[in-house]
Amino acid sequence: MEYLAFFLILAGCSIIIFLAFRRLRFLHFCRLLEIRLIEKQLSFTDLPFINTRLLRNIVRRLNGRKKACLYLATGDIRRLKRQLEALDMPKEVAFLETVENRAHGRALWNKIYQNHPEDKDTRIMLAMFLLTEGKTAEAAEMVQNISEKKRESLLRAQKQYLMAQIYLQHADMASASQAAALAAGLFRKERAFTEEAYAYLLLGTIYRVSAVDDTAYFMFEQAQKLFDVMRNFSGKADVLANLGMLWVMKEKFSEAEKFFAESLWLNKRIRRKAAAAYVLTQAALAALAQKKFKLVESRLALALKIQKRIGNDNGVALACEMSAFAAHETGAYSKVIRFASIAEKIYEQNGNFPAYFECLYLQALAESESGNDQKAEKKLRLIIEQAQQRPSCFYLGNAYNLLGLIFLRQNDLARAKAIFMQSAAREQKDERFSAAAADYSNIGLIEYKSGNKEQALKTYQTAWAYASAFGDNELSRFLKERIETLETELK
Repeated sequence: MEYLAFFLILAGCSIIIFLAFRRLRFLHFCRLLEIRLIEKQLSFTDLPFINTRLLRNIVRRLNGRKKACLYLATGDIRRLKRQLEALDMPKEVAFLETVENRAHGRALWNKIYQNHPEDKDTRIMLAMFLLTEGKTAEAAEMVQNISEKKRESLLRAQKQYLMAQIYLQHADMASASQAAALAAGLFRKERAFTEEAYAYLLLGTIYRVSAVDDTAYFMFEQAQKLFDVMRNFSGKADVLANLGMLWVMKEKFSEAEKFFAESLWLNKRIRRKAAAAYVLTQAALAALAQKKFKLVESRLALALKIQKRIGNDNGVALACEMSAFAAHETGAYSKVIRFASIAEKIYEQNGNFPAYFECLYLQALAESESGNDQKAEKKLRLIIEQAQQRPSCFYLGNAYNLLGLIFLRQNDLARAKAIFMQSAAREQKDERFSAAAADYSNIGLIEYKSGNKEQALKTYQTAWAYASAFGDNELSRFLKERIETLETELK
């Protein structure tokens, strides 16, 4: 009896050791393959395509085959695809093709989608493509129709990660942060460390844009730790660039320069040319904040040269847009129009409508400040008209406000008042009360110029009510003075 008990204990321990060893072997090959697949995507301009569900399917089916294990460890995509084709695994083949050649991979996923439109992995991958192409609305439709089961934690995490990017594009920061945090937690639970790291990177970006600096820094730190463990140098370079932008927002420019320099060095080391050019563009923004205009110009010129050389249209557009901003700061309005026009055309072609409208607005602003009101009005009306058909996170109130100011300068008071009334209504709806106060202040000026002093007083009082809700600021003091002056005149 004692021998039997000893044998059973020994057998049980052996089974546990065997299962643990098999699990470790599986995770080891998953990590090796993941590292190789990320390395193969360093030349691409956007984030690497990593899908832990499909990657694990590949390792699960090929782990244990002697030659296949070698292919997994070395990331031999050609031979891996041949093995997976023999096993009739088209999704996994398409995933590997995506890693090697984005255009060919896209074609394979389209073919799978035509035959199996409800397949969840296919929808996830196509949504990733759509987001990189700037087709946010189509990506949202693709993702929202995925019905994940409770036990499909990894699929749910991938869906939430994509939804977070979609929310961010629509400037819905609360939903974006909630979705990204949920994704990060689910990825951590599933030990999908690379996707978890990118979820933290996205969370850090969301909090940075929302000016929640401490939380953003913590998220970037978490992402960097995971990227270091996974030897993901491209991910680490992106984190460093984001930390640089975070310090720019806090006006700690020397710290920002260190992060930009480290990110630039790392991107050059792994020959990530487009990413290096993006870092140069970000560093140019830091120089612009310090009014170092010669440094801004040299950095943007180099970034633009690199992006043109490698044929990265999005990078060219961004460098041109930033060049337009820089030119506006120095009053070089012809340069503003030239650079913003180049960027505008690329953004429209790629479906990046927030940036497209921003570049149109920059041109209108430059035309207005150059005294070309007719051209400025044409651009602004184009923005207002197209924004109705192409919803985006571009702040349309700026276009209304500038158009109103143009009419006010032309002494076309009726048209100016109509525009400012539309703008004020929009500001109130969006709860931008400080901006609404500025609009009502302009309406008050129009009423005063028209001789309607009593109505002007009431309008200024409305403006002051909105402005004072944010404390004793400059606008509220100005409005208070106008109200007191008007009350004296009316006595």
